[in-house]
Amino acid sequence: MPERDEDERDDLLDDDVEEQDRDDEDQDDADKDEWKPPSEMEWRKVQRALKRANKEAENLRRNTETVDEAEKEETEKKIRDTAVKESEARWKPIVVRQAARAALAEAGLVKNPNRLLKLLDMDDIDVSEDGDIDGLDEQIRDFKKEYPEFFGRRTPRDVDGGDKGSRVSKNKGSADVIARALTGGR
Repeated sequence: MPERDEDERDDLLDDDVEEQDRDDEDQDDADKDEWKPPSEMEWRKVQRALKRANKEAENLRRNTETVDEAEKEETEKKIRDTAVKESEARWKPIVVRQAARAALAEAGLVKNPNRLLKLLDMDDIDVSEDGDIDGLDEQIRDFKKEYPEFFGRRTPRDVDGGDKGSRVSKNKGSADVIARALTGGR
């Protein structure tokens, strides 16, 4: 039986070692849970890292604000440009047509101006802020060359300045003509 006692002793020793290991682990866990203040060197290192991180965050905030302002200005400019183009698209044809009618009449247009107005190239005509129209005169000159039948002098209609309301013919016949000749026109 001495073998058995030895085996039992080994088993007991193994159990004691395992129990001791568990106790040591528990002690290590307790040591880990216990807070220890950082050393002065560790503290300075953490403070330097915190300062660097704060500076980087401030720089990023500044850059973000600058980018946001630039994007905002660019967006506002696009909106203004779009509004100007839409506004110009509405009023430009009206202004150009009115100016073209006047210029065509001044150039001696004798026919209906609507045909020539349809031929105007609006892209070549600019309206300044002052209301001056650039490019219209050149197109009217071209119209005069291409369509001379539309331009010319208007002939005035026969104008009679006499009284139209009381038209009584003094010549009623040949007897009246002879009588007037004999009486001297009275």
